[in-house]
Order: sequence, then C-alpha cells, then structure tokens
Amino acid sequence: MPLVPWPAGFLICAAIALQGATTGGSESPARQFGPTVVSGQFGFLWVYPQAPVVDSAIAAAVLNRAHRRHAVLTHRLCGTHADGSAAFHEQA
Repeated sequence: MPLVPWPAGFLICAAIALQGATTGGSESPARQFGPTVVSGQFGFLWVYPQAPVVDSAIAAAVLNRAHRRHAVLTHRLCGTHADGSAAFHEQA
C-alpha cells in the first residue's frame, strides 16, 4: 500500500505527457470542455464524460472478481468473532 502513490503518479504523468503532446487533450473533463467549445471541435468530447463511467465499471468488475477469491474477514478488523461476540475481553 505505501508504494501505490508512485505508480499512480507515474501513470498520470505519462498520460498527461502523451495526451497533451499528441492530441491536446487533458485529464479533466471540465478542463477539456472550455477549449472544445471555443474551438468548435466536438468530435471527441464524448470520451471525457464517458471514460470515468466505463473505468468505474471495469474497476468494479475487477474488484468483484478479486473479492470472490479472497474473502475479507471484516469481523477480524473490528475485533470480533464471526458470530459478533467480542474477540478481546476488557479487564476491569
């Protein structure tokens, strides 16, 4: 988990460098909307609002598949047994 920011930052930098240099696109639908309206080139504008929806659906499918393989034992994180009883007894 502590290493996640590094690849995420790298991927965002790579996407900005590749999109900005080749297409003039940006990573933000709000940032892309203004220049598109001013230039009048609406050909690829549909990609910006639709991409987060598609990406979210793909991420949800991947997570659902991963959760089938590895059950998360939430009761262990909460300090209880599977039946809900306390795992740790407080001493008075």
